[in-house]
Amino acid sequence: MSRFFYSFSRVVLTPTFGLLYRLRVEGLQHLPREGPVVLVGNHASFLDPPVLGTAMPRPVSFLALEKFFRKPLLGSIFRAAGAIPIPQDGVSRDAFRTAAEVLRKGRVLGIFPEGGRTMAPPLDPFKEGAFRIARMGSASVIPVAILGTDRIWPRTRRLPRLFGRIRVILAPPIPAGTKPAEAMARAREAILERLTSA
Repeated sequence: MSRFFYSFSRVVLTPTFGLLYRLRVEGLQHLPREGPVVLVGNHASFLDPPVLGTAMPRPVSFLALEKFFRKPLLGSIFRAAGAIPIPQDGVSRDAFRTAAEVLRKGRVLGIFPEGGRTMAPPLDPFKEGAFRIARMGSASVIPVAILGTDRIWPRTRRLPRLFGRIRVILAPPIPAGTKPAEAMARAREAILERLTSA
């Protein structure tokens, strides 16, 4: 992600989300100031990527489905944001390599391990790819619970509601080098706990 795009989007989206959706972020002490990190979160709404990106004090590059890059305006935004295209049926080798390179440069990667927007709330089964990427890139994994976006812009609505409340809660990090299956189970448990107890 370019520094200009990150700064511009935060200038625009931070007051927008604050005014319309009273965005509140908890647990930012768990995000290190530098070094590779993979943020893994639940995904119930189209709002989740911009909300999570805006909530973080570091730029976040997201994995996104290739089909969105083929839409003229949306594709331009995704490319400017440094998003990494992945095929509909899963993460390709090229996407794996690109994502791992982002982490090797000490950056932050955002992945929604359900593989798409939630079909069976509060959380669909996770896919292991995000956690394999984290291990390849020697990155810690930070589980993130995003609450409220499902009511503001659910799958059934064409456009988001104008008002609501959004919370983003970061859980303690899962150390770099944790086996993917273990990291996946721990991340899912941490997110589910925060979704159901908030």
